Amino acid sequence: MVLRMTLRRSPERSPTIHHDLLWSPVATIAVLSAGASPFLSNILASVTAIARSHDVVRLIWSGRALPPCWIPNTVDVVVIPPPSFDHGGTRQLALELCHTEFLVLLSDDAEPANAGWLAALLDPFKDQQLAAVYGRQTARATAPIAEVVFRQARYPEESRRLEPSMPWSMVSFPTSNANAGYRAAALRAVGGFPSRCPFGEDRIVLERLLKNGWRALYSAEAVVWHSHDITWRDTFRRALQTGALSKQIAGASTRASRGGGALLWTMLRLAWRDHGLGGCVAVTWTSVARVLGFLAGRLLSRQGSPQAA
Repeated sequence: MVLRMTLRRSPERSPTIHHDLLWSPVATIAVLSAGASPFLSNILASVTAIARSHDVVRLIWSGRALPPCWIPNTVDVVVIPPPSFDHGGTRQLALELCHTEFLVLLSDDAEPANAGWLAALLDPFKDQQLAAVYGRQTARATAPIAEVVFRQARYPEESRRLEPSMPWSMVSFPTSNANAGYRAAALRAVGGFPSRCPFGEDRIVLERLLKNGWRALYSAEAVVWHSHDITWRDTFRRALQTGALSKQIAGASTRASRGGGALLWTMLRLAWRDHGLGGCVAVTWTSVARVLGFLAGRLLSRQGSPQAA
């Protein structure tokens, strides 16, 4: 059982039924933070500036210290014990606390890149069969070359729609656990997010939604600044989790790795175009970590971790 304490709470709004000519979606924007992000202040400032008066902005805080005093008064702060944080379980908590029609999820290192970010996530929900919208991630100016190229290739400039009958993979359809919008009722109908899930909860819930006939969209206009400056070892570890996850998602085991070669080729072309030989070397070195980690994760994976049921 998750213990939580609400420090400040803004009034909740009930879900609203909309008409196409008067489209005004009501959303809960939940920012998840473990308390260590240097970008949180900018993110909350951006989100509160972009959010409409009828939206709810919520911070779910799992830091070891109390939330900082500079958090805007319009932000509803929910505190959970640090050990209780879980990628899937904490997002499920955000869903349980959500009383609006739509739920937007942001990590505390994903900063909206422009004022149109929220509209780009929510406007596509005019399609009543659309359950999820995943936004684009663009590397920060300080990110390493390999990370810049990876974000360019992984999150392209063109939006993509995914129908239930269409094949998909982790490579061909960009998902995001750092920048996404969901139809709350659709999430609840498929059981919400998996608990005790340390990684890849976005892909697991997408698989559930597609199996139940919902559509999904990758919105290239819903842009956030999001990138990591991590070591080769950490890159390997993340890829290990991805490989293990590909075995856990029902139906994904035969298709999750499709497109990996095409992604690498795209990354090399972008690296050569924008960064020359040094860029190609950086991408190749980092890609070795991703490929080895992914293959090792698939070989070593065991049923039940992460939980996909």
